[in-house]
Amino acid sequence: MPIDSASCFKFVYFSWMTDLIWKSFRKGLKPNDVYNCSPLDSCRINSLRMANIWEDECREEGLHNASLQTVVYRFIKTRLVFCSLFYLICLLLGYLSSTLFLKKLLDYIENESDTIGTGIKWTIALFLSELGRASSFAIMYAICIRTAIRTSSAINALLYNKLLTSRTVNKSIGETVNLFAVDINKVFHMVYILPLVLGGPIVTVVTVVYTWWLLGVFALVGKERLLLEKCQYLQCVSTSLSLMTPLIITVATILAYTIAKQGDLTAATAFTLVMVNYVAAHGIRSLPIYLRDIVNGRIALKRIERVLQFDDKENYIRLTANPSNSVEFKGATLAWDTYSPPPKHQTSTKESTKESIVQRTGTLTSMCLFDLDLEIPNEKHIGIIGSVGSGKSALLTTILGQMRLITGKVGVKGSIAYVSQDPWILNASVKENITFGNSFDSKRYYESIRCCELSHDISMLAADDQTEIGERGVTLSGGQRQRISLARAYYANKDIYLLDDPLSSVDGNVGQHIFNNCIKNGLKDKTVLLITNNIECLETMDFVVFMRDGRVVNTGVHNHLYNSDDDYRQLIDSSETEFSHKEEEDSKPVITDHSPEDKDEVRFSSPDWSDVKPIPLDGEDNKSEVSEVIDLEFNQNPESIDTLMSDRIILDEKMGTGNISWDTYKAYISAGGGAFIVSFVIGWLAFQAISSSFANWWLGYWISQGNGNATNTDNNQTVGHDLIIDNPDLKFYQTIYGLSVAIILCVTLTLGYMFTKVTLSASSLLHDQALEKVLKSPMAFFDTIPIGRVLNIFTRDMDEMDTQVPQALDGFFQRLMLVICNIFIIILVYPWFLLPLSALVVLFWLIHIMFRGAIRDLKRLENNLRSPIYSHITATIEGLQTIKAFNKQKQFINKFNQLVDYQSAPNFLYYCSMRWLSTRMDILCVFVSLFAAIFAICSQQSVGAAFAGLALVLSMQLSGLLQFVIRLGVDAETRFTSVERIHMYIQTLKPEKDVITQTNTFRLENWPSRGRISFRDVTMRYRPGLKLALKNISFDISPQEKIGIIGRTGAGKSSITSVLFRLVELTSGSISIDEIDISQIPLKELRSRISIIPQDPILFRGSIRKNLDPFNEFKTQTIMEALESVNLKQKVNNLRNGINNSVNERDASFSAGERQLLCMTRALLRKNKIIILDEAMAHVDGETQNIIQNTVMNEFKDCTVVTIAHRLATVQNCDRVLVVSDGEIVEFDKPSVLASNPDSYFTKMLNIYQN
Repeated sequence: MPIDSASCFKFVYFSWMTDLIWKSFRKGLKPNDVYNCSPLDSCRINSLRMANIWEDECREEGLHNASLQTVVYRFIKTRLVFCSLFYLICLLLGYLSSTLFLKKLLDYIENESDTIGTGIKWTIALFLSELGRASSFAIMYAICIRTAIRTSSAINALLYNKLLTSRTVNKSIGETVNLFAVDINKVFHMVYILPLVLGGPIVTVVTVVYTWWLLGVFALVGKERLLLEKCQYLQCVSTSLSLMTPLIITVATILAYTIAKQGDLTAATAFTLVMVNYVAAHGIRSLPIYLRDIVNGRIALKRIERVLQFDDKENYIRLTANPSNSVEFKGATLAWDTYSPPPKHQTSTKESTKESIVQRTGTLTSMCLFDLDLEIPNEKHIGIIGSVGSGKSALLTTILGQMRLITGKVGVKGSIAYVSQDPWILNASVKENITFGNSFDSKRYYESIRCCELSHDISMLAADDQTEIGERGVTLSGGQRQRISLARAYYANKDIYLLDDPLSSVDGNVGQHIFNNCIKNGLKDKTVLLITNNIECLETMDFVVFMRDGRVVNTGVHNHLYNSDDDYRQLIDSSETEFSHKEEEDSKPVITDHSPEDKDEVRFSSPDWSDVKPIPLDGEDNKSEVSEVIDLEFNQNPESIDTLMSDRIILDEKMGTGNISWDTYKAYISAGGGAFIVSFVIGWLAFQAISSSFANWWLGYWISQGNGNATNTDNNQTVGHDLIIDNPDLKFYQTIYGLSVAIILCVTLTLGYMFTKVTLSASSLLHDQALEKVLKSPMAFFDTIPIGRVLNIFTRDMDEMDTQVPQALDGFFQRLMLVICNIFIIILVYPWFLLPLSALVVLFWLIHIMFRGAIRDLKRLENNLRSPIYSHITATIEGLQTIKAFNKQKQFINKFNQLVDYQSAPNFLYYCSMRWLSTRMDILCVFVSLFAAIFAICSQQSVGAAFAGLALVLSMQLSGLLQFVIRLGVDAETRFTSVERIHMYIQTLKPEKDVITQTNTFRLENWPSRGRISFRDVTMRYRPGLKLALKNISFDISPQEKIGIIGRTGAGKSSITSVLFRLVELTSGSISIDEIDISQIPLKELRSRISIIPQDPILFRGSIRKNLDPFNEFKTQTIMEALESVNLKQKVNNLRNGINNSVNERDASFSAGERQLLCMTRALLRKNKIIILDEAMAHVDGETQNIIQNTVMNEFKDCTVVTIAHRLATVQNCDRVLVVSDGEIVEFDKPSVLASNPDSYFTKMLNIYQN
């Protein structure tokens, strides 16, 4: 960053930015053109310093009493002192120029006996003081910007580090991202303007004292004090009124002074007062804005502070007491928890009941582990089994150190690899997901691919293992995500493997191969804890842990437990596969649209895995076995490499170029009420400025009339030594002057209300339109757009549009109107002033043209670079356990720091470029005041003191107003980049195809009444350019029929569900339900008439009741009956608030299986005729599976049920089974018929499963 080596002059006047601004003016800015973040401003360096200060604060005050505000103050105090010092110098020089030097110059103009040297002396003094004021102000901001950048970067890192160290964060993803997107930005603005808060009180006191000295006691009369209090109150209501405050105060003071008739009011006194109030008003009217930013910043710091005060992960994990054990539990009682302050009185009881746990730890969920006594020997394979909600996943999480230890001890020896039940996938390539930041080991890498049965899947991808996987793995099937997650663990080569039911998401063939070659043989020298309900797996385990209600109720080898434990035997028996092989008449398998070649291909792609040999993992023998997979490395022909970027799932975010398009402005105007309403508001702004300028002109005219007995014919000539308080028309002048203020007040209040309504209407409507477009977008949108990008739009961009855009527009238009009026009056007084003014305006405009491209490009870059930060935060929250298990916190922290530095660089340059402009505007405005003073001296004889004073004061005001107009105009344009991004979403997002006309509404009233489904020549691909996911499939499902769909992972099973819900439109073919083509049915009607229990169960933030009945359509009794049907009633009743208990998307109160049961409860309540079970029984034990199947048979007996499954046992009771492979139908018939054909795909799967 050039600022680090800039000279003093370049630092003060931001001249080190000139090259970048010139480059932007010539050819625009690209990301590579932006300077890298300075090491002094880097996230890593500043976070380390703030972390040390926070730790000191925690040691001194305790974690729960530590103040982040204090930490921030310690972090910035030295720089804050210097900023405040330079700001005080700025205020001092500003007051000297507007009080002493201006008054002396006006006295000179009034006193014709003084020599011209006197006027020149005071002109030079005025010029130098204004130049010093501008310079000191620039220095203050140069320090403030870097201070704010360093503070926000440090808090970003501090907060992110907390996410990685906390045991749990009781916030949703949206709330967490909001802390980073909005709250830290508020802290940035608070630090940025903190020194300016000093200005308000100082200028108020100085102005009152100076006015008292100037006018005496009448400066503090009650009327003005009352009016000033009202003005300050109205400033908080409307920014419009704040700009008129100096005029209102001036009018009130002069009226009070002249009504009392205690002395004469000269031009020097009057216009010095005008200028003093103008200078004071800037500090006074800005004070509410600064205080608002400080209040918002403090509130934001409090919210961040509460997160930082979450209890850090207690490192209860100790080394095992017995070196021969990998894991030990000694009387361990543990619980999930959310943060709550520690109770005031803690008991010393050692009881491990749930009641005592709640008393001693605060708010806990009902899922706890009790009195665990368990030893896991080294290099043993342990099976863990239990019913849904028994605590199996919690046991693994305990070993990861992610629960709260209440009593007892937990010991672990060795490094850990973890595979979660819901696989976590990064938005990266397949290879990067598997290697996961570890150094590349070719042998281990290809072993992991082969062991986890990924060879075929990778060979089908566009760029093999370099193919990008969409965010959250959306482009992969559930089984593919699970196998990549398992390959990641295998590649990591750790000592202990925690596998949370990884085989539930894959079909039996693949699952058996993975178990034999990866878990059983590939990890034979490792300690493995495998959660599974698969009997064949349990039979080969060294021993089995049987869990129930959070306790280990029995351990031992499978056969021993089966023979000695009735509960274990019952659970195992419920998982047994019992297929009927009864022969039926006409029992020939039905093959749909397949040739013999296709059947050969099916046999080849699905071999009999009983012949597969384990992969040797040591020595030279391994080379021949992995050679087939190693070929993947060389299969990336030039064509596939060239198309790698074109096949990317997550596309780069589009960034606008050039000027903000008129379409964006038109959209904002239209959303604000239309061109007429907006024009009316702008006209009202013009009327406000004219009223203000009239009041100033009237003051000059009034003073120029003297005592009313002037004999001069030139009205611009002041009557010498006449007292205006003796003027017979004094009351007339006072009345007009007072009425002008009354008009200004009325206009301003009305304007504030209208402006607020228009801008609020615009932002609200654009928000609603953007939200509607996102919600109605096809699924391809969510596959290709990271969630961080969407969150960026609806957090930071919306916040800018709601607050910053109206503020910038209001300030710009008000000051623009005042500039026009002031220039008009100045030219009336000094017509020749138009020449230097025109030259200066041209300079202003040239600087503006040169500057606006840079500021716009920097803002666009900063907007775009925020999205990766939010995507990274989202991915971190979703994969927190996996990151911690693999000990990858440092890797993710480094990436986060890098992303913050990438974003803070254009953000820092954006604010510096604003000051680059402001500094140059300030200096040019100083020359405007200099020219005005010279004209006043030269025209002393021709223009009276009253109008000379008016012109001089207006020129000095003009200098500030003109640079504000240009700066706020550019600021408004850059703020409109947020509106541009929102408008781009509104314009470019294409909604799903829907049926607008509903001519057959009467036919849909009870549709579907039977539940008949027909597919005819259905072809589908997820996005243009991708391979077909469904290839010309045709089949019929009869009313009330129970259909099972099976096939290899990625075969296209879930794609059938997608087209049924029209999540993806067909490429060709048709689907009908009850003889009505679903393409002719409105999406809302279609999707509301079909129920689904999804593969990945979703809970929404809110109560359990809201999750089950979001529209309050059912009575509590009905909901509880539905919960009882899925065996969850007791679980819900045991929660603290029962059915009204709050849950969120990552709630630990419910296991994955229980979340699927909740989704089934939703389907029970809806009572639709068509039910889809998409791997609904993947994460449940055999007993719970029987509950679900009984519920399907009893509660859904009159419904058409389509069950997608990997387990053959899941489809054993279906009327017919549909076998899918590579997007095509292989066979479709009754299970018994398919099983009777030795050549059927189904029979092969069955034989492998049974063997």
